[in-house]
Order: sequence, then structure tokens, then C-alpha cells
Amino acid sequence: MKKKILAIALSVIMLLGIIPFAAMAADEASAGTDFVFDFEFDKTEVKAGEVIDVTLNVTGAEGA
Repeated sequence: MKKKILAIALSVIMLLGIIPFAAMAADEASAGTDFVFDFEFDKTEVKAGEVIDVTLNVTGAEGA
């Protein structure tokens, strides 16, 4: 059980580690746009070495 929780936590941490770099790249591409990041994680159990699907939705509002 601890390994499953650790796997989920590491997956979320890795995902959150990518977001600032994506935001910086998006900011360079379109200055003056605010982006909102929303991700969905559907698994409650993860086996060691299992590949998981995480959906990342990025939305922006012009001039916000």
C-alpha cells in the first residue's frame, strides 16, 4: 500500500515539476496571457512500473 501511495505521489510531483517549464514556454510564446492548469488522475491504485494516464488541461484568457 505504501508503494502505491508513493508511486502516485511521485507521479504528481513529476507532473507538477513540468508545469512551471510549460508555463514559462507558453509565456514566452504569448505575453499577457494567464494560463490555468487543471489535471485529472483517475487511478486509485498504481502497480510498480505501471504507466499511468494523466490528463493536463491548459486554458488561457487573453488580456486577463
